[in-house]
Amino acid sequence: MAIMQTTLNIQDIVDVKRYHLGDSHTSERQLLVEGLRKDLWDNNYCLLSDFVRPGALTAMAEEAKSLQGKGYHNNSLRNCYLHRQQNASFSHDHARNLQDRSSTRMIAFDQIPAESPLKR
Repeated sequence: MAIMQTTLNIQDIVDVKRYHLGDSHTSERQLLVEGLRKDLWDNNYCLLSDFVRPGALTAMAEEAKSLQGKGYHNNSLRNCYLHRQQNASFSHDHARNLQDRSSTRMIAFDQIPAESPLKR
C-alpha cells in the first residue's frame, strides 16, 4: 500500500460542518462541547461519530498499514493501567493486579511523513 502523495487539508479530514471546531464563542461550538461533556459525565466517554471523513479514514488506515513494519513491537504482561508489576497493597483480584497479554506495534511520530493526514 502506498503512502498518500497528496496533502489533505483539515476540511478533507474532519467533518468541520458537523463538528464546529472554529470559533469557540459560537453557539454551535458551545452546544457541541456541552453535549460532549454530558456524554462524558453520563457514560465516562464521548463519541464523535464520523468525526474523521470516510475517505480520510481509509487513507489513514492504509498509511498506517504501510508503516507497520517500522513500528516498535511490544509484547508483555500488563494490567489495565499498563503497569507490568503487581501491587501487593491491593488484593490479588484487584484491577491493578489482574494482568493480560498486551501485544502492540507503535509507530513513532517521526516515522510518519509531515504531509500525512495522520499528523494533521
